This record gives sequence, C-alpha cells and structure tokens, in this order.
Amino acid sequence: MNELHKKYRKKGLKVIGVNLDTDYKDAQKFLKKSSAKFIIAYDPKGITPEKYRVTVMPTSYLIDRNGQILNIHKGFKDSSKDKVEAKIQKALAK
Repeated sequence: MNELHKKYRKKGLKVIGVNLDTDYKDAQKFLKKSSAKFIIAYDPKGITPEKYRVTVMPTSYLIDRNGQILNIHKGFKDSSKDKVEAKIQKALAK
C-alpha cells in the first residue's frame, strides 16, 4: 500500500487504512513494525468492517471519486499486485 500510495497519490489516489485494535497502544505497536505512509483511521468499535461486510483481513476497496466501489480485493498476495494496480490505473484515468 505504501508503494501504491507513493506512486499514484499525485494522480489522486488516497490510501486509507482502518485499524481495528481496541487498544490504541496495540495499534501504535503494529504501525511501528509496518510503518504506513498513508492515512490510518482508528475504528476500535469495528463499525467500518461491519458496514462494508468485511469477512477477510486484509480487505481492500477501490472506491471512485463518487463513492462507488469499483473493486474489492480480499487477502494479500504479491501475485495479485499487478491486477490491483491495473484497476487503480483504470480508475484514475476516468
């Protein structure tokens, strides 16, 4: 996500991570290890995953400027990076 954020932020991509740790200190510990270079929102009550019906962690949503979900990517695999990036490029081109 850091790489995609850096590469496409000037074209309009905004990466927002949602941390679900109920203890802020746990969240900070995790973020020290994984050093996110994008916005991290805290949702200790789990409202966001409930509204978006998240069943797998991590789950990524590509949302256009009008709030429409263009793609949902469940889990994390290096092998799917190119497909996700292609969808981002297509969305930014609109």
